Amino acid sequence: MASNIGHGDKVLPELGVTENITADTNGEFDSQIAQDAVFCKVVVVTSSAATKYVVLPKAKAGLIGRIIYLIVTTNVYELVTPSASGDTINQVDGDGTNHLDVAADTTLRCTQVSATAWLAEQIAATAITVVAPDND
Repeated sequence: MASNIGHGDKVLPELGVTENITADTNGEFDSQIAQDAVFCKVVVVTSSAATKYVVLPKAKAGLIGRIIYLIVTTNVYELVTPSASGDTINQVDGDGTNHLDVAADTTLRCTQVSATAWLAEQIAATAITVVAPDND
């Protein structure tokens, strides 16, 4: 069952919305993340080279606050916004001239913060150490 928020857009309440995407040729904007009206989405990225593009969905006024997690393991890629969209990533126009380099073995949390802007935060892989309790 969908609900309406903000500007009347329907938002689907499903959890666990996952998409697999393969980064594509630089400058072609073909590997676009689907424009799903969900609050949270996980996208697993496969990339064969550092110059390959993954394209965020067009930012929409009715979907401000949605979060997209992009997970990549073995290769880096470039994150951009749709061609000529005017959308920004971290306050920089991200439709090709500028892009965000995403490192291997990271999770990128992209939050839509306005009708034309995304905030991207990179979470690097790290080792987890179990520390013995201090019995002082």
